[in-house]
Amino acid sequence: MRHGSWLLVGLCALFSAPQLAKAQVLQPGSPLIGTFPTPIEIKEVETANDPLTNEVLTVQLPGAVTPGFLVLLDPPFSATDVLHWSDIIQFTGTQAILISDSDLQPFPDALVTSVLAGNPLFINEDHAPIIYSPTGATYQITSDVEGVPEPATLGLISLAALGLLRRRIRCR
Repeated sequence: MRHGSWLLVGLCALFSAPQLAKAQVLQPGSPLIGTFPTPIEIKEVETANDPLTNEVLTVQLPGAVTPGFLVLLDPPFSATDVLHWSDIIQFTGTQAILISDSDLQPFPDALVTSVLAGNPLFINEDHAPIIYSPTGATYQITSDVEGVPEPATLGLISLAALGLLRRRIRCR
């Protein structure tokens, strides 16, 4: 009987260990002490007529946070394809640094290597603002969202294109 109870305790410990390990790994941007009482706004400032350089924005946080990277993805939301990375938010000390890609070039190789080495968190950027809520904080991230049309809109666009094509054929 005693061996059976020890077996049961061992099985319970085996199944709960991964859950405890996950609970102790804090996501990037989680406050190290306490919580942030209000949402933190991270809003990308668009630079008019400047597609050649990456845009960088630094936001001062009310306290120290877990360091790490958060990567926002453009459609079709591929974390493995750097060309679909929209923005990178790097949490360091008491700052959140938003690094935006440019329209003509992807992120530099050195930055991509640093991000991938740091076990980043990926989020699909399919609306604005993106709400990111690690333990103890809420971030409202507004960036250059490339809209993902809903299925009804795609249907209307296809019907309109079909109508225009049909009209063009009739006019000939």
